[in-house]
Amino acid sequence: MISRAGNRAVYGMVGVLVAVILVVDLFLLPLGIPAWSLYLLPLVLCLLTWRPSAPLLVGCVTAAFNVAGYLLKPLPTDPEVLLTAQLNRTFGFFTLLVIGVVIRQFVVAKARAAETSWVETGLNLLLARLQGEQPIGELGQSALSALAHYVEAPVGAIYARQESGELVRCGTFARGGAHG
Repeated sequence: MISRAGNRAVYGMVGVLVAVILVVDLFLLPLGIPAWSLYLLPLVLCLLTWRPSAPLLVGCVTAAFNVAGYLLKPLPTDPEVLLTAQLNRTFGFFTLLVIGVVIRQFVVAKARAAETSWVETGLNLLLARLQGEQPIGELGQSALSALAHYVEAPVGAIYARQESGELVRCGTFARGGAHG
């Protein structure tokens, strides 16, 4: 997973890239060139993020800038070039929106896979600690210790239900302190 600082760096790069592409579109590229395809670069960078809203937001912003790039330029006098530019920008508008949605789906799937992997890893660690024959006190302590370390819990306690229905503590955990 990318750290918070790394995530901020990706978002910063996306923002700078979108701004640079808008400037290039407005001042360097003639109308009729498919400038919208440059906006795919910041969308692709959204694959590195963990927020599902990021690709949707970038898709909408880039689609809007694509339209702005068309509207803010002088229109060509050649009707064929004008038609090509209009078709290009229309295609680009919808393509950027659709790709934003597709990348959002990828980010959601990536987050679900990471969560599933985290749970399975924790379960495997717990099962490894519970192997073998252990008295109930050791079993509880082993289970609690494994879980507390994995979820980085500062404290914990685990109880077992007796046949009488009474709960009896069979393990405790305190990070940095005594447990037993």
